[in-house]
Amino acid sequence: MGFEQNGVLLVLPRLSNIVHSRGKATPSWTMPSIRILNWTLPKLQFNILMLNEAARRDGAFVNRAIAQLCWGLKEQGVCSAFFRLHPWLNADFYTSVPGCTVVNHSETVAIDLTQPEAQLWNQTKSGHRNKINRCRRQGWEAKLVPCATHLPLLVDIYTETMPRVGATGTYFEFDRGYFEGLHQALGNRLHLCIVEAGGEVASAGLYTESCGIV
Repeated sequence: MGFEQNGVLLVLPRLSNIVHSRGKATPSWTMPSIRILNWTLPKLQFNILMLNEAARRDGAFVNRAIAQLCWGLKEQGVCSAFFRLHPWLNADFYTSVPGCTVVNHSETVAIDLTQPEAQLWNQTKSGHRNKINRCRRQGWEAKLVPCATHLPLLVDIYTETMPRVGATGTYFEFDRGYFEGLHQALGNRLHLCIVEAGGEVASAGLYTESCGIV
């Protein structure tokens, strides 16, 4: 979903987990001079709120878009919504819309990956360095592998892990088709890292890269 006005854009890439009391929502919103893009309304919980450069410079537009969002959600019987802000791209986000509160939830640690490997290692916390060295001595090896050939390994590990940790509900919606679709959409911006021990894969993780940010 998005709000657009003369090239100024506020986007909510996915609306999920909305709790409302009026059955299936089929909203039809209008607001002078602000265009609403690609609106679907299942359920809403935690979502990323994104602004383009023009929107970050236009606080009045942000307030109008947020106000329109609040009005539309209220019309659908939604009592609350929670949005995540990017720690860098939305670092100076502010809105004066009544009822909206921006909360500093936690700190984000940024690492400049363009630094030499030795410098990155020196900046790593000593306790982490000790654990890494111990794992290396025990034969553990972490490495990047092609998504095209190793995604099935990640799917198997994910499928085995979720029941073991007591996961429920939507965690089981991430099947092989989901991860393959993710790879198809992101291409070489999706990276797969595995950790091997004794020739067996012990863990796997996916990492995304966009505009130099991992």
